[in-house]
Amino acid sequence: LAVWFNLPPAAIFADPNIGGQVLTLAGTVMSTVSICGWFIVFVLKSGIVEFFGTLLEPLMRPLFKMPGAAAVNCLSSYVVSAAVGVYMTDQYYESKVYTQREATAAAVCFSTISVGYIGVLSSIGGIENMYGTLLLLTFVMVFVMTVITVRIPPLSRVPNTYIDGTTEPADAAASQEGSRFQRAVNAAALRSRDFTMAEFWKSLVSALKFAQTIIAYMIPIVIVTLSLVHLTPLFTWLGKPIAPVLSLLGLPDAAAVAPAVLLGFIEVSLPAISVSTGVAAQSVFFVVMLSISQIIFMTEAGNAMLGSKMKISFGALVVNFVVRTVICIPIIALLSHLLF
Repeated sequence: LAVWFNLPPAAIFADPNIGGQVLTLAGTVMSTVSICGWFIVFVLKSGIVEFFGTLLEPLMRPLFKMPGAAAVNCLSSYVVSAAVGVYMTDQYYESKVYTQREATAAAVCFSTISVGYIGVLSSIGGIENMYGTLLLLTFVMVFVMTVITVRIPPLSRVPNTYIDGTTEPADAAASQEGSRFQRAVNAAALRSRDFTMAEFWKSLVSALKFAQTIIAYMIPIVIVTLSLVHLTPLFTWLGKPIAPVLSLLGLPDAAAVAPAVLLGFIEVSLPAISVSTGVAAQSVFFVVMLSISQIIFMTEAGNAMLGSKMKISFGALVVNFVVRTVICIPIIALLSHLLF
C-alpha cells in the first residue's frame, strides 16, 4: 500500500538493500522451510534419530548436556539451512525429545548456516582459498562453543523441563536390556511404526505453518534492522568501543572490522560484505568465521527461534549473541594469527 500510494515508507520498501532483501529472504525461507521441513518427517519418523541418538548418547550427554538426537539436529543445519535446523529442534521439543533447556541450547548452538553458504561467504570476502580451513575450523568452533555455553548463563538458567512441564522424557519406559546397538535398533524399529501417509501430509501442514510464522516475524524486524544498517551510522557508532579490543588482539584494520562484529546479528552475509574490499585477509577470515560462529542472525535463524514453541524471547537472543561473540573473539583472533 505504501508503494502503491507513494507514502513515505515507499522509498524504504523500494530500496534494493532493504525491501529487495526482504522479498528475496522471505521467498527463500518460505520455500526452504516448507519443502525441507515437509521431508523432515522421513528423519523424525523413520527411526534415524532414535538409532543415532541411542548410539551417541554417551558422547552427547557428558560433552553437550543434550540427548544423542542433537547430533542429527546439528547435521541438518549444515546440510540444509539454519531455519530447517530450528524447525527440527522445535519438532524434537514438541515430541519431548528435548527439554526447554536442551531445545534452546540446540537452537542457539547448532543452527549453523549450510556448508554451501559458508562457501558463499568465503567467496564474498575473497578468501576462497581458505574455504576448506574455514569449514573445518568453524565445525570445531561450533562444538567447542557448545561445550562452553551450555554450562554458563543464560543457557544454564533455562528451565530443564519438557513442553508439558514434566521432567520425565517420552521414552522413559524404554527397555534398557541388551547392548547399546540392540537398543538403538529396537528404538528405531519402534519409531518407524509411526510413519504413515497421514503423518506425511501432517508434516507439510506443520512446515507451512512454521514458515509463515517465521516470515511474519521476519519482515518487520528485517525492515527495521536493515534500515538502521543502511540508512543510519548506528552500527558504526556501536562498533567504536570494539575497535580497541580488536587492535589489542593484533588484528589489522581494527577500525574497519569493528562494525562487522555486530552486523552478524542482522544478517550473516553483511559482515563479509562490509570487509570485502580494502581489508587484510587475516581480518576478513576473522570476520567470516566469527559471523558463522555467532549462529544467531535475525534474517533467518533468529526469527525461526522467535516463531518456535521453545519460548525464546528477543532479549534472550541478544544476550546469547553477545555471550557467543565475547567468547569467540579472542579464540578466532588467535586462530587467525596462527594461519596468517
